[in-house]
Amino acid sequence: MSNNILNCEIDLGYWFSNLRTRKILGEKNIRLRSKVEFTTDALISGAGTYHFRHDDLKGVVGEGASQHSLELDKTRDKAYKVLAYSLIALAIEKNKDQMERDKEFPIINLVTNYPLNIYNGQTKEQFEEFLKTSDFIHVFVNREHKLFWLKNCTVFPQTVPVSYANPSAFKNQIKGIVDIGGMTTQGVILDSFNIIPSSRFTENLGCLNLYNKVRKALNSYFTVNIQDYEMPTIIKNGLRVNTKKSLEIIDEIIRDHIKEIQNAMTVNNWNEENIPIMFTGGGSLLLREYLEEMFPHVEFSQDPLWDNAKGLRKVGEIFYGRQN
Repeated sequence: MSNNILNCEIDLGYWFSNLRTRKILGEKNIRLRSKVEFTTDALISGAGTYHFRHDDLKGVVGEGASQHSLELDKTRDKAYKVLAYSLIALAIEKNKDQMERDKEFPIINLVTNYPLNIYNGQTKEQFEEFLKTSDFIHVFVNREHKLFWLKNCTVFPQTVPVSYANPSAFKNQIKGIVDIGGMTTQGVILDSFNIIPSSRFTENLGCLNLYNKVRKALNSYFTVNIQDYEMPTIIKNGLRVNTKKSLEIIDEIIRDHIKEIQNAMTVNNWNEENIPIMFTGGGSLLLREYLEEMFPHVEFSQDPLWDNAKGLRKVGEIFYGRQN
């Protein structure tokens, strides 16, 4: 029997979770909605939806699941373990029978992340132990039987990996990073990759929060019944019932939302008039024009959706070595 050592990087976000790995039949990039519903309902299906089973954990993962976790402390929520194990299982090409035939079994070196404002030595170690397995485990995803040993795990603060994915922008510089995600907005100032602790913040000011504000205001003003799936289009184009007025309402809400982010920065010792700020995350794509207008020294990461995962790869190479 031989063991395949595999480095995996998982950006465990509140809205999407992203996995990157190199050494499984070519490079893998897998993006999964961070939703887990503990149920045995086999009728739930659809694109980006998977049925998961490991020991007594059974449920639906991804787009078709109905629940997002709102728990910042991820060691308190087994949904994050299910997300991590599902992504690893999806990345592994061979099923258990093929592994036994080829006598090759994957051992995982995982690098993942943890909320910025509660990251410390204790929470780092707790989350690493929460995810690691003591031996090979059996995971079923859509009835595909996978086997792996998550032997090593390194946890890094969220948002900081973006600097490792954009190293020339942070070397010998003081610069802020603001990561606008689905559930939260997180920020930190780095001095040549080193965290300035008093600058860290995590606030419930992600795109979902913004969407809820816009939906509530438009529903009230126009007496309509806007659904979640409509929001990205409505944010951009307004409502057909009154495009001009709806866009005016949306514009005001977006500006107020960004002002809340600015307030969080001020409370956490940011000098936005002087410090350059790199924005990342899906929200930076949605709000780019507003951010360029409302911040004096703004730039954007090279790949806002994937730079956290790309940076985690650089961290993984430091801890576990480089894989081709």
